Amino acid sequence: MIFDSAIFFWFFACFFVLFNFVFVDRRKIIWLLVISSLIFYGTWNYNFIALLVFSALADYLIAQKVEANNHDPVMKKRWLIASITLNLSILAIFKYNNFILQSVQEFVSLFGGDISVPMLSIILPVGISFYTFQSMSYTIDVYRGDMKAHRGFLVFLATLSFFPQLVAGPILRAKEILPQLVNMRVPTALNIRIGLLLVLLGLLKKTTADLMAGPVGVAFNGQADVSTFETWIGLLAFSAQLYGDFSGYSDIAIGIALMLGVYIPMNFNLPYFSTSPVDFWRRWHISLSSWLRDYLYISLGGSRNGKRARNQFITMLLAGLWHGASWTFVVWGAYMGVIVVVTQ
Repeated sequence: MIFDSAIFFWFFACFFVLFNFVFVDRRKIIWLLVISSLIFYGTWNYNFIALLVFSALADYLIAQKVEANNHDPVMKKRWLIASITLNLSILAIFKYNNFILQSVQEFVSLFGGDISVPMLSIILPVGISFYTFQSMSYTIDVYRGDMKAHRGFLVFLATLSFFPQLVAGPILRAKEILPQLVNMRVPTALNIRIGLLLVLLGLLKKTTADLMAGPVGVAFNGQADVSTFETWIGLLAFSAQLYGDFSGYSDIAIGIALMLGVYIPMNFNLPYFSTSPVDFWRRWHISLSSWLRDYLYISLGGSRNGKRARNQFITMLLAGLWHGASWTFVVWGAYMGVIVVVTQ
């Protein structure tokens, strides 16, 4: 179900009543949150509920192994590598498998080879790029000592499957949301008012984005010649459509969470008012940009040893690949990487 659908309205209305007036005990609230989140996720494709639960269970257990081996740096690092390998393997299988196989086939054909690589009929689980990154960051934070491994799988599963941000973010980190779910606060009247305002703002943005589909289609469908004026209108409309749809979804997610007493950090900060490409990526999809900075760019070495440009380029290249499994996104990531490096 999507946020701007009638079925989600009834889903959230029922959940909100149960959350505030029926299940007042904290443990019952966590059960309600987990079950509701899994139902929400299952409406997309119930077959992948098990994959979500498996990802949560695996990193929940691995993080405890990481913490238990604080006295043994070698074993500690091996458990971290196990978590990263597992999460990236899940992404590779479900999101990048056919892209990799097709790329190998095309590469061989460049040298006159002729191989037929069977493609797998795999459905892409919705939200997998978001919750996989979120789960992986948990074990990395435990490894770095930024947080303690949590005891209590149900709360951790509620953290990873939290339905307002499960499907399309923002990408939350366990240290941001886990303490809030451990100590669930009763939402105040101010929380509910501001949350509702954010939901309405998000719906307005998404409606505006939908209205942009007309001029975007005229400029990009390739079925007829377009004038320079129509091209510019199409480009501006596409920019508004992209921002309105994604930013609107984030506003709704943040607003819904706030109505439950849970604070989610802002995900967009007027990106089209940026003063440079670097500033743009500090304002656009902030949860992804900061995740890549903290867990990839810094892990590569950041700006140390004179390798800032290399590390920035690799980070943006992989950011492009994260957005989609095709060479278009790889090229886009490389292009953005060059721009960021040159304008830094």
